[in-house]
Amino acid sequence: MAVDWNGSPLVLVEEGKPPYASTRTSTDARIAWLKTPPKAHHLIYWSGLSQRTLQLEKSTGILTLHVQPFGEGWLLGEVRGGRADVYDAAGRLQRTLDLGDASNDIQTTPNGKIWVSYFDEGVYGGGPGSQQGIVCFDSSGQQIFKYFNFAEENSLPFIDDCYAMNVVSEDEVWLRTFH
Repeated sequence: MAVDWNGSPLVLVEEGKPPYASTRTSTDARIAWLKTPPKAHHLIYWSGLSQRTLQLEKSTGILTLHVQPFGEGWLLGEVRGGRADVYDAAGRLQRTLDLGDASNDIQTTPNGKIWVSYFDEGVYGGGPGSQQGIVCFDSSGQQIFKYFNFAEENSLPFIDDCYAMNVVSEDEVWLRTFH
């Protein structure tokens, strides 16, 4: 679940995954379930008062949890590994971006900025992007704001884990962090 720029819900549904392995099954069975990719992802969203459903082409990521409007289409992001796929309005895959490992949240803006917050596994080992705690990317996936660098220059606390992020506008981002 996520929300779009107008506060309308975005629901991402996986198709084709086997039933969840309960806590009564072995750890190996739960890990096997986790590693089983879905057949597809479907996005349920609202356009005005109409509910729409869109199947996203070639979307079989195992930990795909982030969905946001992006330009005229959609951005679908993986929690682990940093993969973010850009889709057009018809659900066709256009390109892939690398947004860094261990993303806690991904939010976009109408002008194409991509804000990403990271949890502790990214901050303490996920690579140069994730180690910033919060990063803003342009629409092509280039880093245009890096929190760690900003904090260092302005004597601010560093981020160990970003629990919540709200991109309020093009110029305002609210964070709930641990440091």
